Amino acid sequence: MDASRHSNAGTTAVYFLVLLLGFAGAQQAFSVQPTDTQVTEGNTATLRCSVTNKGGTLTWTKDGAPVSVEGAIIDTTNTRYSIQGDGVSTYDLQITEAVLADSGDFQCLVTADGVGSGEILSDVATLTVLEVQGFIRVPGDTSVAAETTATLECQVDNKEGFLYWLQNGEIISNDTVLTNGNARYSISGDQSAGEYNLVIVSTQDGTDEGSYQCVVTAAGTSARIESRVASLSIQGTGQRLTIVPSNAVFVEGTTALMRCKVVDKAGTLSWLQNSQAISYDRELGLANTRYSIVGDEAAGEYNLQIEDVTSVDTGTYHCIVSAASGAGNEAISSSGATLSVTAATAPDDGYPLCSMVPSTDLMEGDNVTISCTSRGGEPQPKLAWLLDNLEFDGNYVALDLNARNDVSFRLINNMIGVVFECLSSHPAYTTTQKCQLPPLAFELTPTIQVSLDTLTLEIKEDETGSVECSATGDPAVLGYGWSYNGVQIADTDERFLITEDGSSKSTLTITSASLSMDEAVVSCEARNRIDTESVYAVVRIIEDDLYQIVLAVLALIALFVFALIIVPIIAYYCYRRHKKRTQVAPIENGPTTISGTKVTSNYFITEETIPNGHVRKNSRSSSKPRVLDHETKHVDSPDEGSYGSPTPLPDLTGRGRYPQPIRSQTPEGFMMDSMDSARGGKVGSYDVEAARARNEAEMQGSGKTPLPSSSRRSSVSRSGPAPLNNKVSLSPGEYMVRDEYERKLRELESMKKSLTDSGMIQDDAKSRKSKDGGERRKHKHKKRDKEKDEKERDGHKKSKSKEHREHRDKKDKKERKEKREKRDRKKDSSR
Repeated sequence: MDASRHSNAGTTAVYFLVLLLGFAGAQQAFSVQPTDTQVTEGNTATLRCSVTNKGGTLTWTKDGAPVSVEGAIIDTTNTRYSIQGDGVSTYDLQITEAVLADSGDFQCLVTADGVGSGEILSDVATLTVLEVQGFIRVPGDTSVAAETTATLECQVDNKEGFLYWLQNGEIISNDTVLTNGNARYSISGDQSAGEYNLVIVSTQDGTDEGSYQCVVTAAGTSARIESRVASLSIQGTGQRLTIVPSNAVFVEGTTALMRCKVVDKAGTLSWLQNSQAISYDRELGLANTRYSIVGDEAAGEYNLQIEDVTSVDTGTYHCIVSAASGAGNEAISSSGATLSVTAATAPDDGYPLCSMVPSTDLMEGDNVTISCTSRGGEPQPKLAWLLDNLEFDGNYVALDLNARNDVSFRLINNMIGVVFECLSSHPAYTTTQKCQLPPLAFELTPTIQVSLDTLTLEIKEDETGSVECSATGDPAVLGYGWSYNGVQIADTDERFLITEDGSSKSTLTITSASLSMDEAVVSCEARNRIDTESVYAVVRIIEDDLYQIVLAVLALIALFVFALIIVPIIAYYCYRRHKKRTQVAPIENGPTTISGTKVTSNYFITEETIPNGHVRKNSRSSSKPRVLDHETKHVDSPDEGSYGSPTPLPDLTGRGRYPQPIRSQTPEGFMMDSMDSARGGKVGSYDVEAARARNEAEMQGSGKTPLPSSSRRSSVSRSGPAPLNNKVSLSPGEYMVRDEYERKLRELESMKKSLTDSGMIQDDAKSRKSKDGGERRKHKHKKRDKEKDEKERDGHKKSKSKEHREHRDKKDKKERKEKREKRDRKKDSSR
């Protein structure tokens, strides 16, 4: 039982193994793969592909784009492509009449069958279509005047062999070398472009007329080609055609050019299309917008140009000139030239292609180039770039195999998301083909610009103030941050309030300003995804106005105190300086004259005489008190008319301690006023006789000689001249001062004498004996005595000035009283 079970299990395993091996052997695979192939233009190319155990779908691709599915060509209009084979395992791609646009990379692809075979892809096979030589322009019938230049055109594309001209069937050139030995013949044109035009100068009738043909020998992949036979005719004088149109073939959508040149033109030149006139000289019908007459009119060029030729433009064209008066100006016409238009060959599938270089890791400010390319087609398509449906210029280049339009520019921030589109137009297209680039994406240069509405925030004490911060950025601003003196402001700080208006601005409010915030710095920081930027403002706290008023009042008080104290001190100092400079010492034994006009006398009692000169130097003089007085002379009687001898004052100084008084005299001839003469010895309110009586009484009481009487002026008659030796007596005030001084002096002498007799003080002689012993005391008190003397002298001067003022007032009062009494007496006597 077990043996049979094991036998059945082994059989089942073998069965599955055989089945798996069978599946493995049935997987699809290429038996023949396409290889690189070359074909001459116009011939047939075949690309081979065979598959064994094919289970999927077979597809041919060209440059990555599908061309066929199984046995069918996707582009049904492309009749030159076909699939050859049995349709089971062989799928060869055949291309007839190969053109240059057929060149490309081909692959054979078989999709997975879904059972166990995966997708298979053949090797890449490159098809190369080799160009063959062919004519672009061929010579046409030409008629020129004698002794002019005739040009027969010939242009070859992809020239591989040798080109030679035939004249009446004989070879006259080999490429650019003339073999007929005629110097009037030459080959002109751009040989690199295949131009080998035959030029004949100074044409001659009979010699140069004939038939001409352009021939290219076979070479490489190109066979021998021959142009049509063209005739050259030489005309006499008058209008004549030197260049006539020739047969030409143009591809649909290209620009066709039919040439015609006339010499000595007299009539009207017209172009005929299928025997219908389409132009008159350079004028064309309004319906022919694609037609134009081009060339140098002065040289007689009337070339017909047709843009974007189509099959409608196919036909026979003649260039004719109408007859005109004059010999040789008969009507002339060129032979008919056929214009053929061939169907345009569409560009390869999958075009145009849009690309950008560079395309990755872009930054704002980078330079990029966008390209729109097309491959194949006859003619080449027109490529145009569009931005927002607006066409803009680029660098368009059309080559034989492809066309390209490039645009270079610099990335700027407003190009983010811009889409560039390229349009390709071609006669073979039923609809315009296009491609576009994805929206532009690149990194912007990070920028942040932050600003404050004020850089100095002025706030009054205990009040609020705000500063606003705004910022713009690229990328956009994400938020703001505030700091106070370099420390970030927390949300719990009650001194500040922060409000934000999205990402556009942020406001910092100081809720209550204090003096401690003066000169503080607040900063606003804006940030985006890449960068941050800060800006600063200074806080200024303005104190209350009362504080400023108090400061102003204190300043005024200080100024007032300065004016009240300092200014008087300065004025007093200036006054003292001025007084010392103007004080004049009396002149001994002579008069004192001030200002050269009035004779005055200086009478004062002082301890020191202050002469003119340096004050400090004069201060060294003796500080002993001196008595300065006038020398006085008087007459014995007012009625005598003469003066007595002067009687000097008694020597009251005792031991000669005081010098003799300094006398001041009145100059001779000094007139006395009539008032003094009328007084009769009385001056002012001072009674001279009473003063003299008091003086005598005092002197008698003291046992000394009485003082002589005197008056201020001598009582001389008004009409009598003053004696030459007349001297001015003291004024009453001066007498009073002097008498008072002498009285006090006598009292001092009497007191000194009584003190000496009683022994309380020593005599002057004894005092001199103890001089050495008291020398130290003298030096000790010298400075103090000097200061005391100066103070006493200043006090005396002040006292003297006060007494003078009092005396002057009494004098004036007395004089007014005497005048009233005198008027009263006159009134009484008149009665």
